[in-house]
Amino acid sequence: MHVIGILGSPRLKGNTDILLDAYLAGAREAGAKTEKVVLNKLDYVPCQGCGGCDKTGRCVHKDDVYDLYERFRTASQIIIASPIYFMGITAQTKAMIDRCQANWAEKHLLKKPVADIAGPRWGVFISTGGTSNDFIFSPSRTILKAFFSTLDVIYKQEFVFPGIDHQGEIEHHPEIIESLRLAGMALTREQLTLPTEVV
Repeated sequence: MHVIGILGSPRLKGNTDILLDAYLAGAREAGAKTEKVVLNKLDYVPCQGCGGCDKTGRCVHKDDVYDLYERFRTASQIIIASPIYFMGITAQTKAMIDRCQANWAEKHLLKKPVADIAGPRWGVFISTGGTSNDFIFSPSRTILKAFFSTLDVIYKQEFVFPGIDHQGEIEHHPEIIESLRLAGMALTREQLTLPTEVV
């Protein structure tokens, strides 16, 4: 079982990074193979809207995100961890998601599968935001649901925490960090009981 965590924050050791690490630690404890990708360390361009993927289902840009989407095909869980900037996910995260247009073309125009495994694939959203109101996560939920749907991934669960702003502030809430570890363990154990086959 492959669990891939995508860190969309430019801050290492920031709040979403800490929470993502906790979730992945729990998934490993449950027996999954985990992988963490820091988008800010990748070299990739945003979608150019060129339509080059319409006939092939593959992006014309052979950069780091191109390779990332190949790895998405075998992931049982995809975890997106991004803080909220100006009422949405970070630019790094949105640019990565926009490049999913190639997967959309593969699925809807070419009628090809976008996953190399059968069985339910789950998506999880982890986020923090400085504003104390929960509505700040609503635009990001819409984007993430569209992203996961395109990859035939079920939007399984979210862990969003308003009122967390300063770098590392989440460490003042060890109970939240522990809850993410336990969630990673519980969801992975639950998924491991489900049948998954190589296509």
